[in-house]
Amino acid sequence: MARKKQAAAHASSQTYWLAALGILFVLGSFAMLLRESFTGSRPVAEISVRVDEILPSAQGFLVSVKITNAGNATAAALSVEGVLIRGGTTVETSLVTVDYVAAGSERDAALFFANDPRQGELNVRAKGYIEP
Repeated sequence: MARKKQAAAHASSQTYWLAALGILFVLGSFAMLLRESFTGSRPVAEISVRVDEILPSAQGFLVSVKITNAGNATAAALSVEGVLIRGGTTVETSLVTVDYVAAGSERDAALFFANDPRQGELNVRAKGYIEP
């Protein structure tokens, strides 16, 4: 009988400490979230676009671009624009929309041009995105 009481007391003690540990984790998580809401800055995507290569294709010319997100937020529906300029005049513009670029990642995309982008100045840039 004494052993049963001892075992019950031991199990009760273990349950108490596990519950206390659980409550400690919950309160710690809540404290971290509360601190982030007051001190954390709003995460933003930091997008950069660069030309990787230019190749002839069936549609004219394919411009492969590398999109990098160095920020700490995901960019969804990212719009990338390529503008071909010759002699100070815009010859052609091409657009592509990328579904998403996760924070700290890279994506590859392609722009099509009818005119040869190697025969002028090619400017590529991100135009905008949606916060998912």
